[in-house]
Amino acid sequence: MSNNHVHFETNINNTTYIVTLVDKSGSMASQGEAPAKRLCGFITDQKGDVTADVWTFSGHNTCKKIVNNKPSSEVIITQEDMSPDGSTAFWSSVCTVIDDMITNIMGMPEKPNTTILVLYTDGHENDSRDEYCGSKGMKITKNKIMEIQTKYNTIVYLLGANINSKEVGGSIGILPDYCIDYHHSEAGCTNVFRSASDAVTRLRSVNTNEERMHAARFSQLERTTSIQSPDEVTLPYRLRRS
Repeated sequence: MSNNHVHFETNINNTTYIVTLVDKSGSMASQGEAPAKRLCGFITDQKGDVTADVWTFSGHNTCKKIVNNKPSSEVIITQEDMSPDGSTAFWSSVCTVIDDMITNIMGMPEKPNTTILVLYTDGHENDSRDEYCGSKGMKITKNKIMEIQTKYNTIVYLLGANINSKEVGGSIGILPDYCIDYHHSEAGCTNVFRSASDAVTRLRSVNTNEERMHAARFSQLERTTSIQSPDEVTLPYRLRRS
């Protein structure tokens, strides 16, 4: 195992609600079976009192919850769940998920200590419709992201291929420290979910909001490894949690 991979002890009293929205548009086919496997591993990596929702999306009106309020240890994601097809209705899907998150949080007897939203995509928005179309849709999406960040102390991550994740994330209110590019391949998928897992584990290992904001940032090593092509990834890093 690489010496650069640091394990953090997660605060056992840290209740966590983690929601992931994953692109399964047609272009995701080049990532093979990695999204299903690595997404599942990303969630089950999180030990302790962790509740997970998982959503997939592609074209208009395809946003679907495939895991609903499950303990992280019980999450199972199949290749069938992630079968690629269609286009990328990103704005409308993000808004659907955030609306559902807020409803769920408001209904919880006790609010979670940590709330996390992870957005995973391999391309630009191209199929949101009606009020979510174009710049209007982008503005609505930004307002919803800002709401869940400020009112519900949610850390929002954007994992993006074939886009400038910081630029796209910035357009919808996601801080650049929490946006990361990844190589559009199975190896890129593996490495970026590993990077996200490490960032979330760091986040859950500290207590104050200020500490969390800092710990949740992607490191330069995580950024570099996630964007590397398969031939460039160093052997020790590739062997971690393989």
